[in-house]
Amino acid sequence: MTETTTQELPVFALDPSQERAVELVARARIGVVTGGPGTGKTTCLRTALDRIDASGGRQCMHCRGTGRSLVDDGFGDAYEEVCYQCGGTGRTSVYVLCAPTGKAARRMTEATGRLCTTVHRALDYGPTGNGEMGFRRNKLIPIEADLVVIDEASMLDVELAASLFAAINPATTRLVLVGDMNQLPSVGPGRVFADLIEALPPENVARLTVLHRAAAQSWVCTQAPQILAGELPDTNARPDFLWVKISDRDSAASALVDVVTKFLPDKKKTSREDIQTLVPQRIGPAGGEVLNTRLQALLNPERGDNEEAIKSGPYRLRVGDRVIQTKNDYTLLVMNGEVGVIERAHNMWTTCTACDGEGRMQLSDEDAMVTCSACKGAKKFAPGVTVRFPDGAGERRVEYPKNKCDALALAYALTIHKSQGSEWPWVVVFVHSTHTKMLTRNLLYTAITRAKIGVVIVGDEAGLKRAVKETSDTARNTALVERMRAS
Repeated sequence: MTETTTQELPVFALDPSQERAVELVARARIGVVTGGPGTGKTTCLRTALDRIDASGGRQCMHCRGTGRSLVDDGFGDAYEEVCYQCGGTGRTSVYVLCAPTGKAARRMTEATGRLCTTVHRALDYGPTGNGEMGFRRNKLIPIEADLVVIDEASMLDVELAASLFAAINPATTRLVLVGDMNQLPSVGPGRVFADLIEALPPENVARLTVLHRAAAQSWVCTQAPQILAGELPDTNARPDFLWVKISDRDSAASALVDVVTKFLPDKKKTSREDIQTLVPQRIGPAGGEVLNTRLQALLNPERGDNEEAIKSGPYRLRVGDRVIQTKNDYTLLVMNGEVGVIERAHNMWTTCTACDGEGRMQLSDEDAMVTCSACKGAKKFAPGVTVRFPDGAGERRVEYPKNKCDALALAYALTIHKSQGSEWPWVVVFVHSTHTKMLTRNLLYTAITRAKIGVVIVGDEAGLKRAVKETSDTARNTALVERMRAS
C-alpha cells in the first residue's frame, strides 16, 4: 500500500501526481484517478475540466474536418474519432459528469461548478417501447459525449457498470473513473473499481498520495492513512475530533445519542441536519434500528394523535423524518442508499376534503385507496409519502405510493455500508466490541472519511483495536481482471 506523505505546497499548485491525474482526465481514452481524503481528487477533476473548456475541445490534425481521423491520446494506441467538420481548428468538448447516487451527484456539482447527474439519468432510464422499463442508452444508442466522468466510482457494482460501459462508444467517447480504492466495495456484486485499477496498464491509473496544506491540519486526512496502515489513530481531543470511551454497550449507545442531540448542537453549534450517525450493523441492542427509534423520538418527536404517518417495517414514518431508500426502484428512479427527508405523509386515518370530513374513514394496512361514504365515492385518497432527495441540479421530490413505502427506513443512524458516496459535516461513529463481527479496517476508514468537518467516535478500546486490525471483510471473488487481461 502506498504511504501517504504530508507536503507543503503553494495555494492552487499541483503536485506531480495531480498533474498526471489532470493529464489523464484531459487526454486518456480510459483512465482511473484514485486517492484518499485531502489528496485533491476534486481539484484535479475541476482543473482538467477547466483546461478542456479553455482549449475548446480537441483538434483534428489529419482530415481538417472532412470525416474521421486517428487521434493519439498520449496514453496508448491511436483510436478512431469522429470529426464534426471542424475545419481543423477543434470543437467544443462535450462531457457528461455522473455519480451512482443523487447525493454524490450533488456533491460533484458543487465541487466542480458543473452539472452532474446520476448514472441512471445519464443512461436515460425509462420506457423502452416494448412495455418495459430500462436504459435507453446502450450499445446501439450510446451516450453522446467526448468524455464521461464517473465520481465515487467505488460504488459501481457489476450490473450498473456493465450497462454503463455498453453505452460508451470507445471510438468517440473517453471514460474516466474517480474514487477512493480503499473505500468499501459496492453494496451490489463485484468490486469493479478495484478490479479496473488492477487490470489497467499503470499509465492509465493516477494515484494521488500527497496531503496538501489544508488537509494536513485535518484529523480525518491525517489519521485515515494511519488506519489503512493498521495503526491506531490519535484519539486526543481536538476541534475536529472527539473520542468518547465507554465500555458498557448500553451506556455507549446512550452517550452516542447525547452527542448527536446535545453535545454537537450545543458545543459545536452544529445543525442537527449536519450530523450523521454511522454504525457497523443494523440489528442488535445498539444497532441501527434501535438507535434510529431513539433518535427519531428526540429529533422528530410525535406531535399528536392526528399526526400524519405511515408504517414501514419496524418504523412509523412521519413528516420531517430522515429516510433512506433500501433497494433500487427503477420506476421511481430512486437507488439503494439515497437519503432524503419526508415532506408529506398520509395517516392511516384520512379526512375527506370533498365533504368537510364527514366521511372520515380508517385505512387498513392492505388498503391502497379508500372511498368516502359520506360523499358516495366522490373523493378517493391513496396513502403514501413524498420524499425530498438531493440531486445534481438541487433537489427532486418523489411520490411514494403506500405499497412502495416498505423500501424506506429511518436514516438518523445508517450502517456504514449504506453511507458510501455521501458526506456530512459531522459524523458520529459507533465503534464498540459488541459489533466485533462487523468491524474491519475498511469499514472504519469509510466511516470517518464521510466527514467534511469533524468526527466523534463512541465506543471502547477493544472495538477500535479490532476495527484497525481486521481486514478479512474486503475480499470478493470476481473474474473481471482475468477477462480484461484476456481480451
